[in-house]
Amino acid sequence: VLTDNPNTVVLNTATAFESFGTCTISYDANAGNDTVTNMPESQIKLVGEEITLSDKVPVRSDWIFKGWAKSNTATYPNYPVEQTNKYSTNAHITLYAVWTAQ
Repeated sequence: VLTDNPNTVVLNTATAFESFGTCTISYDANAGNDTVTNMPESQIKLVGEEITLSDKVPVRSDWIFKGWAKSNTATYPNYPVEQTNKYSTNAHITLYAVWTAQ
């Protein structure tokens, strides 16, 4: 947003961050109190670039990992485990594990 002064620029900090910075992709086991191993670490992506999501497959006793979802209540993943998944949105995101009971 420009002000009346041509030498002053006012930026929305969220927009500025997304325009010039990085975004964090976090992974949540979405398993309540169950123990989950082999969780991926958070990833950092540069704004304007695409990143390949982690291919680590979390492990939880008596459950099958189906992939990652944008919602912690999803029953089907946005990013299925069977494929290589890319993320290009310029925003922070937490992805939640989707599980099916064995």
